[in-house]
Amino acid sequence: MKWSSLLPSNLNPILAFRQLFDVDHNIATHALRDIFIFLMLGISFLFALMVLWQTIISWVKTNNYLKITKGGAQASGAVLDSKLPLFLELKHHLIEFPSRDGESRMLKRRTVDGSEIFKESILGPGFCSSRLFLAIPSILTGLGVLGTFVGLQLGIGGLDSKSYLSLTKACPEVSICPPPLL
Repeated sequence: MKWSSLLPSNLNPILAFRQLFDVDHNIATHALRDIFIFLMLGISFLFALMVLWQTIISWVKTNNYLKITKGGAQASGAVLDSKLPLFLELKHHLIEFPSRDGESRMLKRRTVDGSEIFKESILGPGFCSSRLFLAIPSILTGLGVLGTFVGLQLGIGGLDSKSYLSLTKACPEVSICPPPLL
C-alpha cells in the first residue's frame, strides 16, 4: 500500500477543486481524492475542537465544586455556606435531626440521591444535550460509506476497460477471460 496516497497531493484545496473539472481523468481523480481528504481532516478538526471546548467548560464548572469539597471535615461547612447553585439545591434537600447517642448535636441527612442533584446535564451540558455531539457516530458512519465509494471510484476509475491488454497489465494477479474470437 502506498501510504503517501493517504495524504493530499497538494496542500491547496482551491487548486484541488479547480482540478476536479480537468479534462485529464488522472488529474480529476487525484483532485477528488484530495478534496475528500481535506473534507475528512476539516470535519475531524471541527469535532476535536468541539469536544475540547466542551471538556474545558465541564472541567471549569466541576473544578469550582471540587475546590470546596477537598477540605475534608471543614468541607461540610464550606458546602453549606457556598453560593454555588448545586450546593444551594443540596442545602434545600437536607434535613436536620438530633443525634440518638444522647449528645446535643444535630445531624444532617439528604432526602434525595446525590445523582438527582449533581446531574450530568448540569455539570457537562454540552456532552449530554448536544444533538450534534450525539449524531457524531452517524456522521462518521456516513462519511465512511462515502469514503468507500470514493475509494472505489479512485481504484476503478483509472482502468482502461476498452483494451484487453491494458486490463491484463493493470491487474496481472486477476484472471481475466480473453475476449471472444470473432
